[in-house]
Formats: sequence, structure tokens, C-alpha cells
Amino acid sequence: MKRYFSVIVVALSLLLGSCENRTEEPVGVGTLDMSAITATVSTRALTDNWVVTLTGESGVVGEWRYAELPEKVELREGNYTIDVASHSHFAEVSREGYFVGSEEVTIVSGKTTTPDAVTCRIQSLKVSVVFEGEIVEAMADDCQTTISLGEVSLSVGKDDAEPVYFRPLDVTNTLHIDFAGTVDGAAEHFATDIAGVKVGQWRKIVIKMTYEDGERVFGASIVGWSQDDDIYVE
Repeated sequence: MKRYFSVIVVALSLLLGSCENRTEEPVGVGTLDMSAITATVSTRALTDNWVVTLTGESGVVGEWRYAELPEKVELREGNYTIDVASHSHFAEVSREGYFVGSEEVTIVSGKTTTPDAVTCRIQSLKVSVVFEGEIVEAMADDCQTTISLGEVSLSVGKDDAEPVYFRPLDVTNTLHIDFAGTVDGAAEHFATDIAGVKVGQWRKIVIKMTYEDGERVFGASIVGWSQDDDIYVE
């Protein structure tokens, strides 16, 4: 079933001091083709729960889940902004990245406007932890790594290599990595900081264990970072 949403404002004014009522000309109304908001992405997709917000010069006109978008919206002529976000709230830490983008549209009286592509970019910091070398077989099940940004943290187990996403505190950020647990029957602890992390960057932390003069030595390295792919909403 087709869905339509109408926002029509007609302004009427009374000319004071005159014995004759005069009515202003109605403001023109145009149509925005909301069905044109779709997504084609290589590794990600705009899902039903993404949030689409339409804002006009006087405020928010409407907000919808992507699955509930009306096919067309009738609007007073003027300028509007389409905002698209992966979540309604930007969490301080999550197992999912937060993406957002916007596009300006102009509604013309009597015409249908098709919005241009909206590019949604990740706004999160992305980090994952993996283990390599002798430490892999030496770790007990109680081993975990706590990843922190400021006062916010999330702990992952020794076999959990899935990314963790943080809401940035600044343009550049410092992540704190804290490993603790039983290794070869002994309690071990290792901590390090990863500085200079920016929005959209992925820090993949590799923790290894070596031996120096018979003593276990733990270290962490960054094997690479990359900018996450954009999400194109057409």
C-alpha cells in the first residue's frame, strides 16, 4: 500500500485597521519522492531500523524508520534537510559502528523533487584485539582484554576478535588496552596506550608473548588501520 504524508501550511492574515479582510496567497506545495532513498553498499546495507529525519526551516517535519518511509511527502515549498543515521542514539561504546549523513533538498511548488545521493560516513572509532604466537595456546579462559576510551570501557574474551566501536571524545583520541588473565598457569597483566586515533580509523591490536632471558615479555603492535567504506544512500 502506498503511503503519503502531507504537510501543508496556508498562512492567513487579517489586515488591521481596515474594514476589508485580505487573505495572503497560499504558499505553494511540492512533493518529495521519499522512495528514492535506498542503499547499495558492498559490505554494509541500510537496514529497516535506520532512521531518516526530514527537517524544514521551522523544525523537524517527520522522522521514520527506513522500513516505514512514506512513498511521497507533500511539503510547503522551501529548503529541507534529509538526515540518515544508522541508530537513533550514538552510544559511547558499542559492537556496531555509528553512521550518519545528510543531504539538502529544495521543494518547488507543483513539482516532485528526487533527492540526490546521501553519503553516510562512520563517526566511530573502531578497534579490535587479536592474539598471535605462543600466547594463543598458553592463555586460560579467564584471559580478557579491556579496551577503554576515557571513562568508558568494554571487555572482550581471548577468542573475541569482533570490533568495538567508541564515540570519540576529541579529534584525536587515546585508547587504553589492558590485558589480564592466566598464562601458562601464572597470573599476568599487560597494558598499553594507542594514541592518535581518529574518527573512521580502525586500530587492529595484535598482542604477542616472547621470552627474554627466560622471562615472559608481552607486547602489542598495530598491524594496520584503514578508513571504513562510505555508505552511499541513493
